[in-house]
Amino acid sequence: FAEVVVAPSMAEGANYIIQLTGIGGLVPNTVLVDWPEETEDDLFLDFVKILGFASDAEKAVLAVKGLKDMSLEDVKGEQSTIDVWWMIHDGGFLIL
Repeated sequence: FAEVVVAPSMAEGANYIIQLTGIGGLVPNTVLVDWPEETEDDLFLDFVKILGFASDAEKAVLAVKGLKDMSLEDVKGEQSTIDVWWMIHDGGFLIL
């Protein structure tokens, strides 16, 4: 379902969406965000705040580099794969 919120900043809007999304017990456990290409202060600070909000809500985070430039045709296809790296609490990584 689509959600629309009005917020003073991107980070606050993401926080609202993280808290409001779901129907009853059917609640998503993952937040998808675009990895900032540039380290502009406002953009990078919003990214870090969104990571904090997602962590506080105990959500998994998928940070994708180049998400806004990725077309659906690039993702789907017979040979397409998506590699998911799971971060273990001991600091290690696991690929699925």
